[in-house]
This record gives sequence, structure tokens and C-alpha cells, in this order.
Amino acid sequence: TVGVFVAMLSLARGFKMTLVRSGSPQNAIVRRAGATSEVDGSVSLGQVKVIEDAPGIAREDANPLVSPEVVVIAAFPLKSSGTDANVQVRGVSPSVLEIRKNVRIVAGRMFDPGLQELVVGKNAVLSYVGLDLGNTVKLGGSNWKVVGIFDAGGSAFDSEVWCDSTVLNQTYRRPENIFQSVTVRLTSSAALDSFRRSLASDPRLTVQVDGERQYYDKQSR
Repeated sequence: TVGVFVAMLSLARGFKMTLVRSGSPQNAIVRRAGATSEVDGSVSLGQVKVIEDAPGIAREDANPLVSPEVVVIAAFPLKSSGTDANVQVRGVSPSVLEIRKNVRIVAGRMFDPGLQELVVGKNAVLSYVGLDLGNTVKLGGSNWKVVGIFDAGGSAFDSEVWCDSTVLNQTYRRPENIFQSVTVRLTSSAALDSFRRSLASDPRLTVQVDGERQYYDKQSR
């Protein structure tokens, strides 16, 4: 019994470390005020535009490093048993690799904006049937092509499937221009407080802001 408890404790610690590793100290997550996780959040495109103009946002070629995101759960068969398992499919901005610096494409390429293309975490490729590079899979009743494999540095993203957020919303017939969360790259970790204050004082917004690492730390509990 003691051995089982120790094994479960070790597994829980490993899970927590994997989740926390998903966060960057230079990133922040914006969600609807009161949302307990990104899954039950709601941020409109109009609000995203306001967030993009906030102080502290890093830029690449004058473009704000902001990724409006949506998440759906899809069933894919496990290679080990053939039974279906829930896989997190994350709709992201095409600039997400500039925001999440710990993620890199290791095979194939990044998805093209506006197309039904997937990039798959390295653990998802190993665990689930059909997600190999070059395959076509059914998702939301449509055919999607796997065009890339990514390495997320041992974080929880390694078990996810990523695609264009707008296309994912369209495929699942969700309201247009509504996202569940917004992940932003800040100029530095020190910019988080001023970024949070700016959004809290803007009457056009009703949102909450967490450092990305703090967000995943809370989720792991």
C-alpha cells in the first residue's frame, strides 16, 4: 500500500512538473473574468484588438505577438489498446511559435493559415493512431492533413494537436470571432504587472490576466 501511494505521489509530481513546464515567465494568458480555465473562457475578436494595443506586448516586425486560442476535445484511438482517448486540439495563431519559444517544428512544417492542416506534438504521434506526418484524419467531420510534428520541450503541449484557430472554430460551427483565451508574449516578465493593470482599467474589457507559468501551476493543483 505504501508503495502504491509513493508511486501515485511520484506520478502526481511528474504531472505537475509537466504542466508548469508549459508556461513561460515572459508569457501571459488572458481569459474572461471568472473563468476557472481556458476551456470555459470567452474573449471576442474586438477584445483581442484592444489587448493587442496594451503596453508590454512584444512585437515581431511591428506585429503584436498575440495568439487568440480555442480548445476542443477529439477522440483518437490509443496505439497501445485501440480504445478511444480524449486528445486536446488547440486552435492557435500562426505566430504561436514566436510566442511559445519552447516549441519547435522537428519534422515537416508549420500549418498554413486558413487551411485544414495540423501540427502534432511528439508524444501525441507516439500515443495515438493516425497522427503520423502526411496522414489525413477526420476532425469535426472534415479532413485535415498532418503537415508537421513539434517538440514542446517536455511540456503538456507535447500531447496536443495544433491548428489554425479560425478554421477550427469554423469546422466545429462555433460563433465566429470568439476565442476561449489569448496568450501573449510580453517584452519581459517584469511587464506583467503593468499589462495586467492596463487591461483591468480598460472599460471595454472584463478579463483576468495570469502569468502563463502561474496559470499552469494553478491548473496542476
